[in-house]
Amino acid sequence: MPRGLVAPLARGDGRATVLLPPVVLLVVAAAAQGMIPARHPRAAGSVAAASVVAAASAALATDALLRFHRHGTTVDPLRPTAAERLVTDGANALTRNPMYVAMAGALLAHAVVRRSPAAVLPAAAFVVVLDRGQIAVEEAALADRFAATYETYREQVPRWVDRRTATTALAAAPRLVGRGVRRLGVRAGAAPPG
Repeated sequence: MPRGLVAPLARGDGRATVLLPPVVLLVVAAAAQGMIPARHPRAAGSVAAASVVAAASAALATDALLRFHRHGTTVDPLRPTAAERLVTDGANALTRNPMYVAMAGALLAHAVVRRSPAAVLPAAAFVVVLDRGQIAVEEAALADRFAATYETYREQVPRWVDRRTATTALAAAPRLVGRGVRRLGVRAGAAPPG
């Protein structure tokens, strides 16, 4: 992998950045997937599976974006040192990089709907480039800014996803379902609206 593609750069103002924003890498990976010929026609099962992955990815990204906004901190990947707050709740309690996991999930959904094992390769390359470049820069900035608090967070929450992600999600599911039911105005024992 060319070092210049993912190497952190020091700018005159002391902020670290990378050469390509993650959304550009996402577009490049999706375009690469599109150039790989699909060997099988779409099937209902692949569309359903891709829809589940895409919906989960969209929910993860939306929750993370809303929480970053609510906490008043930046989502600008080119200015990781501008973080005002360390967001550790919601999607960030499942993974330290919910927006990047969501992007990788979108690429995976695209490969699944196309029924193309080869289309997983650009998704994997996207993850590797982010992991070695962008995330390394962001983690260094967060470690400098939030010190011990960030170290504790790193120990508790995975960089991408692992069994802790599933355990945390399953533990939160009853609360989320209950909250959703309350938002719909349905109370236990009440007759559903007519």
